[in-house]
Amino acid sequence: MPKAKGDEGDNRLISIPESERRVMMETRQLPLFELYRYQDWDRLFLNPAFSLSRRWSLTKKSRVIESTLVSIPLPPVYVAEMRSGPLVVVDGHHRLRSLFDFLAGRYRLTGLTLMSHLNGSTFDTLEASIRRKIEDYYITVHTITQETHPHILYELVRRIHEGSEKLKPGQFRVLLLEERVQRLLLDYSKDGHFSEAIRGKIPGTYAMDTILRFFAFAEMGFYHYAGDLNRYVEEYIERYSHLLASDGTWEMFRDSMELMARLYGETRVYHPKLQGNVQANRAFFELLAVGFTRYLEQIPSRWHQVQLCVEQLMNDERFVQSLLKQPLSEENVLYRYNTWFTLLHNCVGGERDT
Repeated sequence: MPKAKGDEGDNRLISIPESERRVMMETRQLPLFELYRYQDWDRLFLNPAFSLSRRWSLTKKSRVIESTLVSIPLPPVYVAEMRSGPLVVVDGHHRLRSLFDFLAGRYRLTGLTLMSHLNGSTFDTLEASIRRKIEDYYITVHTITQETHPHILYELVRRIHEGSEKLKPGQFRVLLLEERVQRLLLDYSKDGHFSEAIRGKIPGTYAMDTILRFFAFAEMGFYHYAGDLNRYVEEYIERYSHLLASDGTWEMFRDSMELMARLYGETRVYHPKLQGNVQANRAFFELLAVGFTRYLEQIPSRWHQVQLCVEQLMNDERFVQSLLKQPLSEENVLYRYNTWFTLLHNCVGGERDT
């Protein structure tokens, strides 16, 4: 079934010249220890948030080690070349994290069935011959080169994750960014007010992408949105991602997230139909937070009026439906932002922040 307009699927592939509709990839067999050194030498970036948010049990991690000892092939790892910085892992995080953590002595083997006599061992307590076997285990690494069209890279990673972890675009989109941007988004995701605001509404696996979308709409303005979220976010990264490291951006983020945490703590801010709907809650969260950035100085003194405006939004059936059905379509996004910004201006009053 074709994707509806406004879904997060990428419908731009048909606009790519046929000669560019292919994945440019190099495949190598690399020993585990060499990959491990790649990370130490900042030649390979493995986003820690991706592994932590979908944590594997010690038994599952241990069985990855067991596979290396009995020569069971592990699935290949996919990495992408970026214009700058190290190679970025786009698939294989948990396998690599299991291997790297064991080499670093961070856990003991447990739950092994084929090599049960090794249960309880750390890497350093294994015999030298066994340690060498693990270090010399060859892993298939597919490197997607810079010559691959960005839309084709996105499509490849989407298909990989559909078939394995069943991840949505909002969960893997950040893996396609340069290490510099991923690290900045990771730092933002650790903000206490942000964590408090999304708790129970937006899963942690969407945290960094939620922040990315927030900044895109806050910096570029909703009126530039044309129904293609991927293109919109790409444009933000290209034009404005350098601002992520600025003190002003940090201050704007912290102040708006403090207001979001306060709002979500004091007010029942979502319609019952939104409960459990991740995409709807992300769109709503992003909308409210972007609106707050326009009136950060005025909102605290008009807090009760702001709460009433949010309640008014939730009584607007057209608004609620725009969150539930095709929330990323151009028509629905523009309707929501126009409605919210008008309400917010009327209830806060005065000049917006510059």
